[in-house]
Amino acid sequence: MSEFALEVAGLRPRLLAYAVALSKDETFAEDLAQETITKALENQHQFRRGTNLLAWMTTILRNLFLTLVRREGRIVEDPEGTHEATLHVPPGQLPREELRDVETAIGKLPAKQSRSLYLIAIMGMEYDEAALLADVPTGTVKSQVSRARENLRKLIT
Repeated sequence: MSEFALEVAGLRPRLLAYAVALSKDETFAEDLAQETITKALENQHQFRRGTNLLAWMTTILRNLFLTLVRREGRIVEDPEGTHEATLHVPPGQLPREELRDVETAIGKLPAKQSRSLYLIAIMGMEYDEAALLADVPTGTVKSQVSRARENLRKLIT
C-alpha cells in the first residue's frame, strides 16, 4: 500500500464523522466515506503534496454528498431547525445528563453555527481549513464559532 493510500485510510474516522454530520444517517455516511476514499485514490494525481489532505478529502466528500442529495432528493428543508435538532454529539467524558444538555443546546443553534463549531471542535480543523471547506472567509468561521460558543453557554447555564 502506498504512503498516500495509508494517509487517506488514516483519515477515514474523521471523514466518517463529517459524513454522519452531513447526512444524519450512519449507513449512508459509511457509503459516503468509502466513496470519498475511492475517489481520492483514483484522483491522487490531482492532490498537491504539501497541501491539506483532510481539507481536500472533505471537499470531495461534501461534493459527493451534494451530488447524491440532489440526485436522490434527500435535501430536507429545515427552516425551523426541527431536523437539525436531531443531531447528536459523539460521547466524550461528560456524564450522560450533561451530554444530553449539550446535545440539545447544539440542536438549537443555527445551522451555520453548529456546522462551524463541529468542524473546529469535533473535527479538529484549523479555522482556515474550515473556511475553505465551507467556502467562506476565515473571519466568518471564527465569528460563527464564537457565537455558537456564546449561545451554548446561555443555553446550558
